[in-house]
Amino acid sequence: MFTMKHLKKVLPEIKGYDRKSLYSMRKNTMCCILSQMPSRHRGTAIESIVRDELITMGFRVDHLGGSHSFDMRVDGYRVEVKSSLAHSKISLRTKKVSYHYNFQNIKTNCFDYLVLVFVQPKGLLIRMLTQEEAEYATRFNLRGREGKSLHLDTDAHKIPGESFEKFWKESFSVA
Repeated sequence: MFTMKHLKKVLPEIKGYDRKSLYSMRKNTMCCILSQMPSRHRGTAIESIVRDELITMGFRVDHLGGSHSFDMRVDGYRVEVKSSLAHSKISLRTKKVSYHYNFQNIKTNCFDYLVLVFVQPKGLLIRMLTQEEAEYATRFNLRGREGKSLHLDTDAHKIPGESFEKFWKESFSVA
């Protein structure tokens, strides 16, 4: 029977394996808890956080979630929310650590605005893309049955989109 003793013995043999967890309660409690959730539950939690923030900002929000083609309607606009955990990547040449994100199932014809939530070890980074910006960002990715993917390596790519707060405050006037 295999035991933890066996696993601990072979772990040092794995190149690039880092024993330290990327996420911790000390770095950011919310992101640590989100990182431990199954992706479907994490997505639902993040959709609800985005919904609540938009309501706090004064927008009328109908949260649909589930099996709809988009997650919520905000003052009449179709909004999709996607999240991704950070995965660390160490350059073998420079030994520099960067984060890699993979947003999946992006159906660019089903929304007006896309909210990208980067679940980073030290906090959430939330960016907004228009449908056109999302099309451009995913232009080289093949479309699967469930939509396109967006792969970002923060060392090689500028994070697309605009700040969540700035976008909603400057693009729309709330009565």
